[in-house]
Amino acid sequence: VVDPSAYYFTPVYWAKDAKVTAGTTTTTFSPSSTVSRGDMITWLYRYAGSPAVSTTTKFKDVKDSDYYAKAVAWATSKGITFGTSDTTFSPKKAVTRAEMISFLYRYSQAVGKTDGESGKSDFNDVLSSKYYASAVAWGAENGVVAGYADGTFRPDKTCTRAEGVSFIYRAV
Repeated sequence: VVDPSAYYFTPVYWAKDAKVTAGTTTTTFSPSSTVSRGDMITWLYRYAGSPAVSTTTKFKDVKDSDYYAKAVAWATSKGITFGTSDTTFSPKKAVTRAEMISFLYRYSQAVGKTDGESGKSDFNDVLSSKYYASAVAWGAENGVVAGYADGTFRPDKTCTRAEGVSFIYRAV
């Protein structure tokens, strides 16, 4: 059960109906729990229609039998993710807000919804030299992300399940 007044109410039910994700149990969503990199890429992969892909990846920490293996292989093949190193994806690590918006920005580029660089963001903690700067600017310009009252984006903050489904919902 999700509170109808919560900002994530519509995104949660959209994600459930679109089979992007389910709850953490049959009756709970756990909106404040963090979302892992493996889950986030899986949600995006499901949104994309779970396209056929080889489950082979270059990442030593992703086995073909893992539920996120096809999603990681797909995202890597599309340039949506590059991993946390040349040989690791870190699927169980909590995804940060910077990683999340970067995944969505690269997905948007891969499917032709955006064609390149976005402007500078207005967030005082997003330096133009950071890998996620264009993604954050794109996200802000397109209503995918919002910052905090103090003018920050908080790129290193871990992303909650509520934020994750909300970011995807707004991006699509």
